[in-house]
Amino acid sequence: MPYPPTLIAANANRHVGIIVLEWEPPTINPENVAKYNIYRSSTEFVVRNQPVATVNAAQLIYYDVFQLKDFGCTFYYIIESVDTAGDKSEEASNMLWATVVAPLVPELNRPADGSLVTEFPLILSWQTVIDDDLIGYLVQLSKTSDFSQQTQIQSRVDALNNTYKISYLNEGTWYWRVKALFDRNVESAWSNTSILLVEGSYQLTPFLLITPRVLTQGEVKLSYYLDTEAKIIVRLFNLRGQLVKIVDSGNKAPGLCEFIWDGRDTNGAVLRNGLYLVQMKIEASEKNTTIIKKVLVNR
Repeated sequence: MPYPPTLIAANANRHVGIIVLEWEPPTINPENVAKYNIYRSSTEFVVRNQPVATVNAAQLIYYDVFQLKDFGCTFYYIIESVDTAGDKSEEASNMLWATVVAPLVPELNRPADGSLVTEFPLILSWQTVIDDDLIGYLVQLSKTSDFSQQTQIQSRVDALNNTYKISYLNEGTWYWRVKALFDRNVESAWSNTSILLVEGSYQLTPFLLITPRVLTQGEVKLSYYLDTEAKIIVRLFNLRGQLVKIVDSGNKAPGLCEFIWDGRDTNGAVLRNGLYLVQMKIEASEKNTTIIKKVLVNR
């Protein structure tokens, strides 16, 4: 029966997202060891049941790689020896522990959140992550804020770059985010999400976007962008010209504003299927503007 090794290090500061274990072979009959079983636990009670890894006897170092959910957590380790016959050391090594260091998350720079995109190419930029293990970034753009639907654009950027050039985006509201990529498949958390507003015709502000334009279930998001302080009123009409609902009104500051319409009228009744008109009137110091868009209810 083999003797146990001696754990000499559990280092979490050498690499982000990784705990590096190092050990010495048994002082008695080290030549009898064929491999080592490594056990890990989130508590001090480490059970020698299912090893997290098994390495051959020539290997005296192990890189334990973690995912996002484990960043900031502390883990405890012991190691046992196994001989060529499959017998395990009666006792395990001494116990060591370490806390996983979370990788730095990129911070978005430009364009500013809620920016109106009026020309291409568009350059997305973020702050550079300083880390020797950094190998690049992953950039995502999506038409949904939770990125739950298929992401329309996903691209790798090398570690020497902190920008990404976009040649074209379809009309609508876009969301983008970035995460850092490191050696040994370690990934940071996603950055905060930033909003881009793209008008297909690239007309000047102010403007109104409706997403989606066909309401089959759930809700519709209405987004408008003002380039100056203004008094606005957003009203919904049926094709007979009858007022269905006032969905937003009042004095508004310049910038992006979003609100949700649930497909109901002023009294809370669900609207019949059909085409409706969304009218936005804007009264500003320099000029007055009226924008009309269509939305189809088809439940």
